[in-house]
Amino acid sequence: MIIIQSGKPVSATCSISPGLLTFSAQVGSNQITINSNTNWTLTAQQPGSWYLLKEQGVPKILPISSNGSHTYDVEVQANPLTNLREVNLLFTCNNNTQSINISQAGQINNPPQSPCWPTPVVTDKRHIVIIPFDVQIDINGSTSLNFGDWIGFFYKDGNTEYCAGQGEWKGVDLPITLFGDDNLSNGKNGFLENEKFIIKICRVGTTQPIDVTGIFLIREMEDTLKKIYSKPMDSVELSA
Repeated sequence: MIIIQSGKPVSATCSISPGLLTFSAQVGSNQITINSNTNWTLTAQQPGSWYLLKEQGVPKILPISSNGSHTYDVEVQANPLTNLREVNLLFTCNNNTQSINISQAGQINNPPQSPCWPTPVVTDKRHIVIIPFDVQIDINGSTSLNFGDWIGFFYKDGNTEYCAGQGEWKGVDLPITLFGDDNLSNGKNGFLENEKFIIKICRVGTTQPIDVTGIFLIREMEDTLKKIYSKPMDSVELSA
């Protein structure tokens, strides 16, 4: 007589984690882990050469069909673009599908900055100054702005001058946003109402600003700088 005793059925185990991987724009790596006791597949919804899966240093080409538990290194190349890029991996096991999102941030384009002074503090109080392409120039005998010159507008906090707005000259009309004090921090971080503009020019290829004076055409919401000339700063003719 043969006696056969059946065992307790083993339930399928299927999981993958984490469900989300995020990377900066630089080269990076992280891991995904599959816990399973049955067959499964891993596919990519979007093809791409910027990411790569490796297992114990060996590159793996998607789709992957395997079984059991595995850990994969996810490596991404540097993102040269400013746009986010992403891929969804689909893990299918025991007739169920899970999605794993892998995303990589784009490059942050740092705005150009004058070599003569620090970047202004951005506040919610703003005023526009327009420097037209035909602005009159008389700076120490020079009658023109050079491509790459910087124009900065400064306020005083005590005896120290701080830039509250700047722009790089490109030979066309140049709008410059000036920032006002927001009254939220200790000390000033922008112009006060009716405070005089202190104007400086940073010539291309230099690191020392030149103090100048401006003559303005006044409008309600913005001002147009009609002339820049080198005279003592106490002769500035417009208030914020």
